[in-house]
Amino acid sequence: MKRLRNGYAPDAVAHLETAPDLPMTFRRFVLYSRLNLDAGRGRSWHYGVARLYALVASLLCVGHLLDGGPWILALIPAWFGARAIKAAWEKKGDLPFPVFRPDHPAGAAGVMLVLDLATWTGAARWVVGHFPGRRRNA
Repeated sequence: MKRLRNGYAPDAVAHLETAPDLPMTFRRFVLYSRLNLDAGRGRSWHYGVARLYALVASLLCVGHLLDGGPWILALIPAWFGARAIKAAWEKKGDLPFPVFRPDHPAGAAGVMLVLDLATWTGAARWVVGHFPGRRRNA
């Protein structure tokens, strides 16, 4: 297997083309996730996603233990909505549309869910590729 090396170029400019549809976006981010782990950069992406999900899982468990009832599940869409609104707020100067139109954070929350699923899928494929005796692609 060829070992990947990290390099930093502070003056580099990267141009990213978005995928034309959600399935292609999912496949692209599965690949990005796996390659990021191959490069030894799990801390820069995967740990943050894992922390977010661990926090929500912990809140759901505490809510269940305190007999929070079925309303505790409302935390999940509220969490995705809050993430989407936060992301839109941070990028508000770059966006060609108003930040707080209800359809935009809802759509962004859906895309975030797809990207999170792609992150976990890529990580799972990376783990499976590291089992002893498993042949890896070069």
